[in-house]
Amino acid sequence: MTARWADVYGHCWQNKSRQLHGAKAEITYADQMAVSLHIVALPEGPARPPGAGRLSSFTQGFSIRSEKERTVPDLCTFASLEFAIVPLDFSWTMIHTHEDHAFWGPCFVRVRWAAECR
Repeated sequence: MTARWADVYGHCWQNKSRQLHGAKAEITYADQMAVSLHIVALPEGPARPPGAGRLSSFTQGFSIRSEKERTVPDLCTFASLEFAIVPLDFSWTMIHTHEDHAFWGPCFVRVRWAAECR
């Protein structure tokens, strides 16, 4: 799952795609609805967002599934793990790093914004 995330969103940092940061990112994320979410470790190399520091011990992906579409869970308290949240269709991503509300994050990007800067 991390490799697919890197393929879809990993170029955003070099090509300066449209992004929402901080409170704007959190508000936009909170408005999302999903049946299934994937939580992925941030990749190594150039696909790694600029706010991500050292590799965390979080190396496996997880999925959250629901019987019906519902609002997404608030996972910001786990930001020290440095991860991205993405729905099954990869239509958007929310990135948390140890830099949340400091230098860079959190960050929200829609797939169409990422595609516009390819």
